[in-house]
Amino acid sequence: MSTDNNSDNNNNNNQSLQKNLNEKSHTNLAEPLLSHSSDNELQIIDIENPPNQNQPQKRIDRINLGNSFNINVRCITVNPKNKYRTIELRDIIRVSPDDDISIISQEFMAAHPEIQTTGYFVLHRSLLFKTGTISSCRIEEGDEVELFNSQDQRAKYSNEGFSCIFWSSLAVMLGLILFITSWSYEFNENISAQGTLAMIGFVILIPSVIILTIGICQTNLCGESSFSGESWC
Repeated sequence: MSTDNNSDNNNNNNQSLQKNLNEKSHTNLAEPLLSHSSDNELQIIDIENPPNQNQPQKRIDRINLGNSFNINVRCITVNPKNKYRTIELRDIIRVSPDDDISIISQEFMAAHPEIQTTGYFVLHRSLLFKTGTISSCRIEEGDEVELFNSQDQRAKYSNEGFSCIFWSSLAVMLGLILFITSWSYEFNENISAQGTLAMIGFVILIPSVIILTIGICQTNLCGESSFSGESWC
């Protein structure tokens, strides 16, 4: 009987020991914890294997904490399929008041990888911002901002100037033809027809010359930007 009792006690002790080991193993399992980093990003930290501070942390996702809001972003850039034309891109970006102003161009370019130019600034309420935060630039929910780049603006004005020169040149030639034809000998005997033709040619010639002058000025434009020492050329 004593032998049976001892065996039963040993079995019970083994079972309790195994149970304790199982509980301990479950307790020591590493569980991911949520931790807020200094830049308001949500990161997953493993308590069993803490991250090395000397190595860059893998970005899980950019989640702005706090009073984040949406803004409308507009950008006129060079068409990647045709460098002589420009295209307009629009998107909605979610920002936080404490975000740096550069986050707008970074998020927009990440959403539109076809943009080839860099160095964009933010144009808001006729003011050009290079540095600062969203709140310091007075950007609020629902506002529309434009990404400004000197190269894109230069291409935009050059393309507009070329279009003005092309179409106004055709109008200038038509006006000159009508005006010169009105003084030809066929209309010397018909004064009314001569005057009508000359007036039509004059009406076409004057505005087309003005548009041609504007186009020439636009192609050679080198306007100063809002930053000292920088220009559109």
